[in-house]
Amino acid sequence: MQMAVSILDELHDLLPRLADQTTRAEAARPFSKAFYQLYLARSADPSSDQSEGVERFLTGSAQILEPALPYLDYHLCDRVEARLKAGAEAEDWPIICELRSTLEALKELYRPHLPMDDLIPEDEDLDTAIKTKAGAQAKPGPAPSGVPQSHWWWQLH
Repeated sequence: MQMAVSILDELHDLLPRLADQTTRAEAARPFSKAFYQLYLARSADPSSDQSEGVERFLTGSAQILEPALPYLDYHLCDRVEARLKAGAEAEDWPIICELRSTLEALKELYRPHLPMDDLIPEDEDLDTAIKTKAGAQAKPGPAPSGVPQSHWWWQLH
């Protein structure tokens, strides 16, 4: 999980920009991407020595990130919906799944620190749209290593 250290550095650098409403929009995409990579690294090796650093980051960043979480929810959902509306071609499915997994990663990792069910509520319409479009379109490939089975969107066939 050596990679987690550089990801944590990137997330630390992006956190103030995400917390600031004037720079939030430009920071949302790189923060989301880095957070997804952190989630994969942590999931692949949860007993790593770096786990303590990840926990410190989550604990320390929770209050700073809290006001930005509804925006991140909107940002990620909007990107999924845009790809679905554009036709969700075969190359879009791994991106759709990654974006959806990023939402779950935020909920899962911040749930011990914040009221995540209030900040990022379940979006049944988004999940229904993913299922509906997947039933008629090309499907994602196998989930990346570390993605749990509960991320059902990777398993659509």
